Amino acid sequence: MSLEISYPVSLLINSLRAKASESRAVKSAAYMKGQFPFLGVTAPERMELMRDFLQTHGKPGKAEWETVIRQLWEQPEREFQYLAQDLLARYKSQYREEHLAWFEQLITEHSWWDTVDHLASHCVGAYFLNYPEKRYPAIDRWMQGDDLWLKRTALIFQLKYKDKTDAVLLGQLITDLMHEKDFFIRKAIGWSLRQYSKFNPGFVRDFVEEHEAELSGLSKKEALRLL
Repeated sequence: MSLEISYPVSLLINSLRAKASESRAVKSAAYMKGQFPFLGVTAPERMELMRDFLQTHGKPGKAEWETVIRQLWEQPEREFQYLAQDLLARYKSQYREEHLAWFEQLITEHSWWDTVDHLASHCVGAYFLNYPEKRYPAIDRWMQGDDLWLKRTALIFQLKYKDKTDAVLLGQLITDLMHEKDFFIRKAIGWSLRQYSKFNPGFVRDFVEEHEAELSGLSKKEALRLL
């Protein structure tokens, strides 16, 4: 249920709708396998609109930012989820302990790689840095569940950790998931290893060599792309 707020979120919504293009919307929906309706607003247009809007109206305040993001997320067209997650990433310093449940909800609603990957690497990754004690209980729960997007999140939330990546955890997660047939899991395995190869190439080479017979071709190709 949306709450009444003073921030002009309706103006932001209408401003994005005003940039709609039916022809681009059709192409975007087709690219996403018909999963979601689109307005047909390009990423540069969306980012420019957000920048200009924030310069004019400022960021939503401490009491309203969550409600603004929720109202954007509730809109049917996909660009509003992009707008919501872009805004959510601007509030990393204000993530609270209870926000993990909200992030899980966002990951498992309107789920596809285009939102899950952003939420995992920007929001969940930042959250676990703020609340490291929440990391392992959450990941254990995700790994024991059936939602592939939460499992993908477990694999890629460290993408921006660079040399601070928990290699032991990453290796264990990949070992537990390497027999999965799902494309998005196999791709995430390779992606996480490829990203970590920038900072610890020896670990990635050794891991792929050790598990060469078990890793999918896609995972190995992605893992070794930079090596």
